[in-house]
Amino acid sequence: MTSFAWSDDPPDGLDVAALEFLAADTAHRAAHLLRQALQPDATGLPPLAPPALSAEEDLVRLAAADPPTGIFTRLAFRSHRTPTALTRAAHAWQYGGAPALHILNQPWDPDPHHLDAARQQIRHTRDDEQPLALRTTRTRLTAVGYGVQLRLGTDARLWYPYRKKQGTWWPAGYPNTDPAEALNEVID
Repeated sequence: MTSFAWSDDPPDGLDVAALEFLAADTAHRAAHLLRQALQPDATGLPPLAPPALSAEEDLVRLAAADPPTGIFTRLAFRSHRTPTALTRAAHAWQYGGAPALHILNQPWDPDPHHLDAARQQIRHTRDDEQPLALRTTRTRLTAVGYGVQLRLGTDARLWYPYRKKQGTWWPAGYPNTDPAEALNEVID
């Protein structure tokens, strides 16, 4: 990481480590946006973020950028989350940005057709294997006895895989439009 140099000591109250972290994060985002601008037809580059983020989303985005411990602790305090809860939210952000963060703790009521279709697709792809019991709760399909879960995104298109760790569901992979593939990525 580049260090800032002053002829004297930095101005009073300036948190140099935080400024360095923010400058590095800004440079990273700018480089990503430049790559997108120079290759407008490249479909392999996902959008970095929605045009405007809420304060909560931006705090989580910063936490997902692997800040130094002291800055992470301040982000947790400002976000009113425990460090563990912020780490969990940062994992969601890393896997899918704002949409993944939204479904982390906010289930919604989808059209039951989406869940039925997903259950059928999973059953169809697992025909040769032992039957898999799936429990449905709002937008969530939980593979009973496996400690894995799929959550339907608010776009009703993407399935986000989760894995249970110490009694809490954690984001466990990138979203997929195919629920069977998403489940197979995380099931043991």
